[in-house]
Amino acid sequence: MAETVRGTHKRRWWVGAAVAAAAALVLGGAMTIQLLRENTDCSCVNPDAGLDVAYAMVGPDGDTVQARLEVVEVAAVDGYTRTVLHFSNSDEQAAAFDPAYFLGGAGPGDGFRVWDPATGRLYENQSALGTVTGDDQVWEPRTRYEIVLFSAPLEPGTEEVEVRGPHGEIRIPNVHVRGGAADTDPLWTPQDAQATEGTEEEEAPETVPLHFTAPAPGDGVPGYAEAFAPSTPDPVDPVPAAAETDEEGWARSEEGGRTWRMSVGSYVVEDGVLTFKYRLEVEGEDVPSPERLPDLFPDGFVLMDPATGDVVPEQRVGEPDGESEPLWSVAWPRLRDNTPRTFGELAFAAPSGEARELLLDAGAFGALPVSPRV
Repeated sequence: MAETVRGTHKRRWWVGAAVAAAAALVLGGAMTIQLLRENTDCSCVNPDAGLDVAYAMVGPDGDTVQARLEVVEVAAVDGYTRTVLHFSNSDEQAAAFDPAYFLGGAGPGDGFRVWDPATGRLYENQSALGTVTGDDQVWEPRTRYEIVLFSAPLEPGTEEVEVRGPHGEIRIPNVHVRGGAADTDPLWTPQDAQATEGTEEEEAPETVPLHFTAPAPGDGVPGYAEAFAPSTPDPVDPVPAAAETDEEGWARSEEGGRTWRMSVGSYVVEDGVLTFKYRLEVEGEDVPSPERLPDLFPDGFVLMDPATGDVVPEQRVGEPDGESEPLWSVAWPRLRDNTPRTFGELAFAAPSGEARELLLDAGAFGALPVSPRV
């Protein structure tokens, strides 16, 4: 899983070599995001330790850039939840796209949003507030930009949340919610340069607070979507045979001129939700990264009981009779040694009865057995 690190907004900016990018796996979304992992196989001190940071390919489909994304704060303030992000373009060339990419609003799954696992709520942004320009922003290399988002108030007493990117493909968990009695430091302000004390001027990139609109008292606030399990689909008939796997549990598929392989981990059940992880990668050493991952899962994922064909409903967020998105169909693509790899997590409603082996219909890879964790 791509590394995620936590902490306060007082910090030192690190300029290091970014890893190369691979195109992200898109599970039914119109945008492409790719979470990368820094190569930390050295004796260096991790400069992001104690920060809420992710390295990613960020931007609308076709306009993505290698980036550093940091959650400066999630704050309970003035009847809203305010989220402040720092975004930096790590590529050599400038890029241009509308900051509305961060706010979303074009459809289900768009924008960076706050997820509260304790309440099962995914908070939508107020599209008319925060960083709104209506035009493309030129994102210069080695420049740090401040992105401000506003959403509905969190449940009183909420201490930690997760910030997730468009279509759930970036997760930055365990972000402390500021603004409570325990916080003695002042909250973020647009004038705060967020620079680390004692940092040499040439080491810290310029911080550009983009123009944003703050909420006015009495204005309406956006709501939130709640997690739910949809109605049980009809049983699968006939039930597919389990795919052929090697001794390590890998199934293979030839797509896009490359051999892709996939494996799934054991599932766990907690609070009525069944979750497990999968791993996807290109087989071979020093394989050049494709411009875009092929659509290996055109119909999504289907989890079923091989004995009966009964389908296990996936957990979703949104309206049961309206628009919704998968809860944990989250992918974390990363590169290491030039080999594209993706780690993902899926969530389903826990089936009744005793734990038993299930089958995951994984598109091009066939049906992969998923066993309960022992």
